Amino acid sequence: MTVLPSMSPERWTRVADIYDTVVQVSPEARERALDEACGDDEDLRLEIQSLLEARDEAGSFLYPEELCSHIRELPESEVAPGSTLGRYKILSSIGTGGMGQVFLARDVELKRQVALKVLPLRFTLDEENILRFRREARAASALNHPNIVTVYDVGENGRTWFIATEFIEGKTLRSRIEEGRLETGAALDIALQCARALAVAHQAGIVHRDVKPENILVRCDGVVKIVDFGLA
Repeated sequence: MTVLPSMSPERWTRVADIYDTVVQVSPEARERALDEACGDDEDLRLEIQSLLEARDEAGSFLYPEELCSHIRELPESEVAPGSTLGRYKILSSIGTGGMGQVFLARDVELKRQVALKVLPLRFTLDEENILRFRREARAASALNHPNIVTVYDVGENGRTWFIATEFIEGKTLRSRIEEGRLETGAALDIALQCARALAVAHQAGIVHRDVKPENILVRCDGVVKIVDFGLA
């Protein structure tokens, strides 16, 4: 988890602006770009370098479509509709993300539906993948905000790791955009809800690092939920 020292909104805005600029240049040109943008402010430079290093360390996890293709090539898992995983009854498949497959499941003990994110067995061979998976649960569970997905449980059953979160009935922002242009009021409402959620995360020292339309869910009643803290 990337934890930054407390900073003012103005300072954070400056860090974000410089980062967005520097990340676009080639690695060879970054030192010069940092020199020009940060000047003699060594703390500012270190903050931006920390974000850049975290991004580089994440590697292909920043491009989940690459992992999705690998997941689709895997042999069928024991986790499938009709099976059980601990106290969770798998009802149906919801989709595939960068760090696993997501199922609609029922918590038979608490009698509620949950979204169950399962780490493919192939990825459990690498301890770093397990740590990343658990870090996602810790990052999201540390935050209490109506626009951030609620984590109920994280654990393992045999060799299978899973995260149970609230089940959100709605669509990704990507799907909403593909359906047609959003009205100005609706777009602003979504942006404001996201901003409030991210502000709370930043105040807690947590940076999401993968905010995109696929990781923003819009419920049927218009409430926005930010999900997938796998890179936090």
